[in-house]
Amino acid sequence: MKQFEMDPASEIWIVMDLEAKAQAGEGDESTEEYAVTIAASLANHFCRNGRPVGLMAFGRTLEIVPPERGMGQYVRILESLASVRATGDVSLAQLLNEEGKRFGRHSTVAVITPSTQEDWVLSLRVAAERGAKLSAFLIDPGTFGAERDSQVAVGALAVAGIRTSVFRRCDDLSVALGSSQQPAEPLIDIVGMEGRA
Repeated sequence: MKQFEMDPASEIWIVMDLEAKAQAGEGDESTEEYAVTIAASLANHFCRNGRPVGLMAFGRTLEIVPPERGMGQYVRILESLASVRATGDVSLAQLLNEEGKRFGRHSTVAVITPSTQEDWVLSLRVAAERGAKLSAFLIDPGTFGAERDSQVAVGALAVAGIRTSVFRRCDDLSVALGSSQQPAEPLIDIVGMEGRA
Protein backbone atom coordinates (compact mmCIF):
# COMPACT_ATOMS: atom_id res chain seq x y z
CA MET A 1 0.00 0.00 0.00
CA LYS A 2 1.45 3.36 -0.96
CA GLN A 3 2.12 5.60 2.03
CA PHE A 4 2.12 9.37 2.10
CA GLU A 5 4.29 11.95 3.80
CA MET A 6 2.45 14.26 6.12
CA ASP A 7 2.69 17.97 5.55
CA PRO A 8 4.88 19.25 8.43
CA ALA A 9 2.21 21.89 9.10
CA SER A 10 -0.65 19.39 9.25
CA GLU A 11 -2.57 18.84 12.45
CA ILE A 12 -3.41 15.41 13.80
CA TRP A 13 -6.85 14.74 15.25
CA ILE A 14 -7.29 11.66 17.43
CA VAL A 15 -11.02 10.83 17.36
CA MET A 16 -12.27 8.33 19.95
CA ASP A 17 -15.58 6.50 19.73
CA LEU A 18 -17.13 6.52 23.22
CA GLU A 19 -20.65 5.43 22.32
CA ALA A 20 -21.71 3.02 25.08
CA LYS A 21 -23.45 0.47 22.86
CA ALA A 22 -20.39 0.08 20.64
CA GLN A 23 -18.23 -1.11 23.54
CA ALA A 24 -17.44 -4.59 24.86
CA GLY A 25 -15.42 -6.17 27.66
CA GLU A 26 -14.74 -4.99 31.19
CA GLY A 27 -12.00 -3.11 33.03
CA ASP A 28 -8.51 -3.43 31.60
CA GLU A 29 -9.81 -5.97 29.07
CA SER A 30 -12.33 -3.66 27.44
CA THR A 31 -12.54 -1.83 24.15
CA GLU A 32 -12.64 1.44 26.10
CA GLU A 33 -9.34 0.73 27.85
CA TYR A 34 -7.67 -0.35 24.61
CA ALA A 35 -8.88 2.86 22.93
CA VAL A 36 -7.43 5.01 25.72
CA THR A 37 -4.09 3.20 25.46
CA ILE A 38 -3.92 3.65 21.67
CA ALA A 39 -4.89 7.34 21.92
CA ALA A 40 -2.28 8.01 24.63
CA SER A 41 0.45 6.30 22.61
CA LEU A 42 -0.36 8.28 19.47
CA ALA A 43 -0.52 11.57 21.38
CA ASN A 44 2.79 10.87 23.11
CA HIS A 45 4.59 10.05 19.90
CA PHE A 46 3.38 13.03 17.91
CA CYS A 47 3.73 15.54 20.76
CA ARG A 48 7.33 14.38 21.25
CA ASN A 49 7.92 14.96 17.56
CA GLY A 50 6.59 18.51 17.64
CA ARG A 51 3.37 17.81 15.75
CA PRO A 52 0.13 19.64 16.58
CA VAL A 53 -2.19 17.01 18.06
CA GLY A 54 -5.80 17.28 19.20
CA LEU A 55 -8.36 14.96 20.76
CA MET A 56 -12.08 14.60 20.06
CA ALA A 57 -14.52 12.28 21.85
CA PHE A 58 -18.14 12.21 22.98
CA GLY A 59 -18.77 10.36 26.24
CA ARG A 60 -21.04 12.05 28.74
CA THR A 61 -20.31 15.31 26.92
CA LEU A 62 -18.35 16.47 23.90
CA GLU A 63 -14.65 16.58 24.73
CA ILE A 64 -12.42 18.58 22.39
CA VAL A 65 -8.76 19.39 22.96
CA PRO A 66 -7.78 21.60 19.99
CA PRO A 67 -4.51 20.66 18.26
CA GLU A 68 -1.36 22.16 19.74
CA ARG A 69 2.30 21.23 19.94
CA GLY A 70 4.51 20.18 22.81
CA MET A 71 4.52 17.97 25.87
CA GLY A 72 2.17 20.33 27.68
CA GLN A 73 -0.41 19.31 25.08
CA TYR A 74 0.32 15.67 25.82
CA VAL A 75 -0.45 16.32 29.49
CA ARG A 76 -3.73 18.01 28.54
CA ILE A 77 -4.69 15.03 26.37
CA LEU A 78 -3.81 12.60 29.17
CA GLU A 79 -5.97 14.58 31.58
CA SER A 80 -8.88 14.32 29.14
CA LEU A 81 -8.29 10.62 28.61
CA ALA A 82 -8.31 10.06 32.37
CA SER A 83 -11.78 11.57 32.68
CA VAL A 84 -13.59 10.30 29.57
CA ARG A 85 -15.88 7.29 29.84
CA ALA A 86 -17.54 5.23 27.14
CA THR A 87 -21.04 6.13 28.32
CA GLY A 88 -22.13 8.24 25.37
CA ASP A 89 -25.24 7.93 23.26
CA VAL A 90 -23.75 9.79 20.28
CA SER A 91 -22.53 7.47 17.55
CA LEU A 92 -19.18 7.89 15.83
CA ALA A 93 -21.00 8.76 12.59
CA GLN A 94 -22.94 11.52 14.36
CA LEU A 95 -19.76 12.88 15.93
CA LEU A 96 -17.95 12.95 12.59
CA ASN A 97 -20.95 14.52 10.84
CA GLU A 98 -21.26 17.27 13.46
CA GLU A 99 -17.58 18.03 14.00
CA GLY A 100 -16.06 16.95 10.69
CA LYS A 101 -15.99 20.52 9.45
CA ARG A 102 -12.82 20.89 11.54
CA PHE A 103 -10.99 18.52 9.19
CA GLY A 104 -9.49 19.79 5.95
CA ARG A 105 -6.53 19.34 3.65
CA HIS A 106 -4.09 20.12 6.49
CA SER A 107 -5.57 17.47 8.78
CA THR A 108 -4.80 13.85 9.51
CA VAL A 109 -7.68 12.09 11.27
CA ALA A 110 -6.96 8.97 13.32
CA VAL A 111 -10.21 7.28 14.37
CA ILE A 112 -10.16 4.76 17.23
CA THR A 113 -13.31 2.65 17.46
CA PRO A 114 -14.86 -0.74 18.22
CA SER A 115 -17.84 0.12 16.00
CA THR A 116 -18.99 -2.57 13.58
CA GLN A 117 -21.23 -0.16 11.65
CA GLU A 118 -20.45 1.18 8.19
CA ASP A 119 -22.05 4.62 8.51
CA TRP A 120 -19.02 6.23 10.16
CA VAL A 121 -16.86 5.13 7.24
CA LEU A 122 -19.12 7.17 4.93
CA SER A 123 -18.73 10.13 7.29
CA LEU A 124 -14.96 9.79 7.10
CA ARG A 125 -15.12 9.80 3.32
CA VAL A 126 -16.68 13.27 3.48
CA ALA A 127 -13.57 14.43 5.37
CA ALA A 128 -11.43 12.84 2.66
CA GLU A 129 -13.30 14.84 0.04
CA ARG A 130 -12.19 17.97 1.90
CA GLY A 131 -8.60 16.76 1.63
CA ALA A 132 -8.07 15.21 5.08
CA LYS A 133 -5.83 12.16 5.36
CA LEU A 134 -7.47 9.29 7.22
CA SER A 135 -6.57 6.25 9.29
CA ALA A 136 -8.61 3.86 11.41
CA PHE A 137 -7.71 1.85 14.49
CA LEU A 138 -10.36 -0.84 14.89
CA ILE A 139 -10.72 -2.68 18.19
CA ASP A 140 -12.48 -5.94 17.37
CA PRO A 141 -15.40 -6.23 19.85
CA GLY A 142 -15.91 -9.89 18.99
CA THR A 143 -12.68 -10.70 20.82
CA PHE A 144 -14.03 -8.92 23.92
CA GLY A 145 -17.14 -11.10 24.15
CA ALA A 146 -19.51 -9.19 21.86
CA GLU A 147 -21.65 -11.07 19.34
CA ARG A 148 -20.31 -8.96 16.52
CA ASP A 149 -16.93 -8.43 14.93
CA SER A 150 -15.19 -5.81 12.85
CA GLN A 151 -15.23 -7.62 9.48
CA VAL A 152 -17.91 -5.42 7.90
CA ALA A 153 -16.15 -2.23 9.00
CA VAL A 154 -12.79 -3.58 7.78
CA GLY A 155 -14.34 -4.30 4.39
CA ALA A 156 -15.92 -0.84 4.16
CA LEU A 157 -12.60 0.80 5.07
CA ALA A 158 -10.78 -1.27 2.45
CA VAL A 159 -13.27 -0.22 -0.23
CA ALA A 160 -12.83 3.42 0.85
CA GLY A 161 -9.04 3.09 0.68
CA ILE A 162 -8.58 4.08 4.33
CA ARG A 163 -5.50 2.54 5.95
CA THR A 164 -6.53 0.41 8.89
CA SER A 165 -5.06 -1.45 11.85
CA VAL A 166 -7.07 -4.00 13.85
CA PHE A 167 -6.52 -4.68 17.56
CA ARG A 168 -7.85 -7.74 19.35
CA ARG A 169 -8.25 -8.68 23.01
CA CYS A 170 -5.06 -10.25 24.34
CA ASP A 171 -2.93 -8.43 21.78
CA ASP A 172 0.17 -7.27 23.62
CA LEU A 173 -0.37 -3.52 23.30
CA SER A 174 3.15 -2.76 24.55
CA VAL A 175 4.44 -4.65 21.50
CA ALA A 176 1.77 -3.40 19.08
CA LEU A 177 2.25 0.19 20.20
CA GLY A 178 5.98 0.06 20.90
CA SER A 179 7.61 1.78 23.85
CA SER A 180 6.06 4.71 25.69
CA GLN A 181 8.21 7.06 23.63
CA GLN A 182 8.16 5.36 20.24
CA PRO A 183 5.11 3.54 18.87
CA ALA A 184 5.79 0.48 16.77
CA GLU A 185 6.55 1.12 13.11
CA PRO A 186 3.18 -0.15 11.81
CA LEU A 187 1.36 2.27 14.13
CA ILE A 188 3.40 5.24 12.93
CA ASP A 189 2.95 4.09 9.35
CA ILE A 190 -0.82 3.81 9.66
CA VAL A 191 -1.13 7.53 10.32
CA GLY A 192 1.34 8.36 7.59
CA MET A 193 4.22 9.60 9.71
CA GLU A 194 6.67 7.78 7.51
CA GLY A 195 6.41 8.26 3.76
CA ARG A 196 7.39 5.10 1.93
CA ALA A 197 6.28 3.57 -1.36
